[in-house]
Amino acid sequence: MNRHRLLVSYRLFITLTLLAFGVGSQAAPLTIGGNNIGSIQITGPIAVNSEYSGGVNFWAHWQLDGGQNQVAESDLRWLQLAQFSKPVNGFPNRPFIDPRSNQSLGDATADALPWYDISGDTKAGLAVTGGGDDAWLGDGPYAQWEFAPLTFSVSTLVVSIVDEAAKQARILGGVAWGYSVSNIGGNHVTLINPTDLANTQAVRDAFNTQLALDFPGWSLVVPEPSNWALLLCALAPLAIAGARRQRP
Repeated sequence: MNRHRLLVSYRLFITLTLLAFGVGSQAAPLTIGGNNIGSIQITGPIAVNSEYSGGVNFWAHWQLDGGQNQVAESDLRWLQLAQFSKPVNGFPNRPFIDPRSNQSLGDATADALPWYDISGDTKAGLAVTGGGDDAWLGDGPYAQWEFAPLTFSVSTLVVSIVDEAAKQARILGGVAWGYSVSNIGGNHVTLINPTDLANTQAVRDAFNTQLALDFPGWSLVVPEPSNWALLLCALAPLAIAGARRQRP
């Protein structure tokens, strides 16, 4: 299995490919407490075939709404969960946080944080040592045809740091995507088209189970309301009752 994350490699893969198709573009919402605060702009997955392998290229970047004040750009991170449909040497036979600590990324190795490493301020600026705290993300997984049939499923999230010391973050939004390779009746790449992911218990559980294994201590949480928010909620009924009593 060959799944290099080196950006030069998969850019060359695009340049040298014999066939590229299936370009898709869409947006997924970013929300806090049901309020929209921005979006994830998605390009791909784009299917790419060569004589020896097939795979996809995928790009995403987040944009915050200009008027929102609920989250700071500096707190945003990319977090990715991946899974192969069958055992692959060098990877866990389960969903895993992608990439895992010290996983090879070509010219570099992944760091000790759970964030997806290949990021950049711009699409052209994507780097394997980006650290996952930039606006852009890029991925280019591919498999040699001899490994077909094989499916690679991915869930990509934008999260915000809640408490770095406590290793806690919350989900703002995300997208599920992926691809399958087949060599029946010829070599084929089948896309798993993007679908939105929200901050649900099921999504948190899926990520938290693997975070506990791959990056112990980190978790996705639903932040408790601040003391001021709780106080305002408690005072609101009293204010309404007082207003009613003052009516003539």
